[in-house]
Amino acid sequence: MNENPLKKLISGESMTKLEVQLQKVLDLTVSKVLKSKNVGDVDYRIILSHPAHEDYGDYSTNVALMLASKLKQTPSAIAQSICDEINDMIKSHQNITPISWRNGTKTDDFKVSDVLEKCDIAGSGFINLWITEIFLITQTDRLLKNKESVITTQTTSLEEPSILNGTKIMVEFAHPNTHKEFHIGHLRNISLGESLVRLLGRAGSVVFRANYEGDVGLHVAKAIWGVRQKLKDQRLKIKDMETKPPQEKAKFLGEGYALGSKEYEKEETKKEIMELNKSIYNNPYQVEHWEVTRGWSLEYFDTIYKRLGSRFDRLFFESEVEKIGRDRVRDEIRKGIFIEDKDGSIYFPGEKYGLNNCVFVTREDYATYEGKEIALEEMEYKTFPFDLDIHVVANEQINFFEIAFKAVEMVHPVQKGKQYHLPYGMVNLKTGKISSRTGQVITADWLLDEAKKRILEILEHNTSNYSKEDQEEIAEKTAVAAVKYTMLKVGPRMDIAFDLEESVAFDGDSGPYLLYTYARCRSVLRKADQLSGVRGQEFANLKPETYNPKPNVEELSLLRTFYRFEEMVNDAVLNLSPNLICSYLFDLAQRYNLFYGKHKILESEGSREFRLFLTIATAQIIKEGLYLLGIETVERM
Repeated sequence: MNENPLKKLISGESMTKLEVQLQKVLDLTVSKVLKSKNVGDVDYRIILSHPAHEDYGDYSTNVALMLASKLKQTPSAIAQSICDEINDMIKSHQNITPISWRNGTKTDDFKVSDVLEKCDIAGSGFINLWITEIFLITQTDRLLKNKESVITTQTTSLEEPSILNGTKIMVEFAHPNTHKEFHIGHLRNISLGESLVRLLGRAGSVVFRANYEGDVGLHVAKAIWGVRQKLKDQRLKIKDMETKPPQEKAKFLGEGYALGSKEYEKEETKKEIMELNKSIYNNPYQVEHWEVTRGWSLEYFDTIYKRLGSRFDRLFFESEVEKIGRDRVRDEIRKGIFIEDKDGSIYFPGEKYGLNNCVFVTREDYATYEGKEIALEEMEYKTFPFDLDIHVVANEQINFFEIAFKAVEMVHPVQKGKQYHLPYGMVNLKTGKISSRTGQVITADWLLDEAKKRILEILEHNTSNYSKEDQEEIAEKTAVAAVKYTMLKVGPRMDIAFDLEESVAFDGDSGPYLLYTYARCRSVLRKADQLSGVRGQEFANLKPETYNPKPNVEELSLLRTFYRFEEMVNDAVLNLSPNLICSYLFDLAQRYNLFYGKHKILESEGSREFRLFLTIATAQIIKEGLYLLGIETVERM
């Protein structure tokens, strides 16, 4: 369950071209040092990382520490030998031949001096590598190859071979239950799922968007019972609700569910709801109000999906897999995959595989969630024959998926190793855990609307020259950014203590702060257009050798951040962790704003074009990074 599911799908080397080149230089150097010491084959691994502080270079490796015991020398002595060799390669402009890299491609020939400025040692034997300024500028120039992306809605690519080229991945996410409101926990699910879809797509996968929704079960029976009671109490007919907006119908449905849950505590009502639940399981389409109320939910969900910039290729429902799952489980008894118990229930003998035994069909002859999963996975695979199916579901379902996946691979051997559960933590407010049973649910609409309200107050105070329509559009996009970014900036498995005030702040680690930084970049470029009559993106047409040869500290800091973008995207993909993109973008925004605060851009003779180049690169990377998070940028703030 914990094994990285993408490793087996990667075509060739997952590192960037630069990382591969640096590893080649280090491999050649280490081999030469070992040979000079008359040492035979030694097992070692070169791991590159970024030093915590830029004073220690762009990359660091502890390979000298790994070799110390085998060579019976101090790590610092070994590190010094390796550094001396690398510095000699730099001075002699040694050429490195093409290296096997990704998808059967090879890197270009390169001179060590074109990539590395110097090598030194630090501490007890760490080797630090410094990338040349011209290389950093050239890499940034390559990033800006699609310069129109700053002006249009397109995203960019470094046009390097993708790490997941041609793989087929299904991402199953959102998972709201019909007849319930779309709550804050679903916001985290859909934010995470949408970002994963975009990240995997950028990495070269063909991605299928799936959404499995619970439209049968006790919660549906409670909701329908409650709706019927509310209609009766208010002397309404179901058709009276048809003209109501989706949010109002959803609210009515949510109130019905809360009422049904409350009255379920009474024995007489419980019997009624249980009978209703049985009828829904047997044939939901014959149950009065089931189909129409389900339609209310789906209509309401669609408004939220649109608002959040998400969509789905296929909706799957519990109602369409229950009977199929039950029948399939019964068919597999003869193979010994499932066992029928004395009471008539059918269970999976998980203890054979170090798991718990689990009922897949109840004694009442209904498929459990696990039993439905058997049919669902078969249906999903027929719909989209995937290489990997990622289920974005909360931490609480870890045990469920361990059992379900084992059963699925036995019933459907073709899917062995193709199922993966990506768990995520709870979302709590300062008031504690959120519950929909009591009717105190924090809905997605309420949270987004509240964020929008607070952002509008800020905009009305600071942007009085904008029209009401412009303020509304900016506030809506910023509210979505605020909520989504808060849901994504921590690792998926971690719980979130959602703080609305922090999420809408225009400073600190927030979505609005990133949007503001992007808008600042765009403002600079618009002013450049006005002053020169040249469109901002055309400043990136300058050849790298014409740029300022000696960037100052803040300029160099930006350059040393730009080149890491592709590397960070790869890491986010491989670890299924959009939070890595969030951390990177926040760091980039801080660096640009520091640069902006300390240096003139448009009024700087001799550095103007170079600083506009840095501004374009910052805007483009923020735009693409936010796109990968499922967040739309704004041009003005």
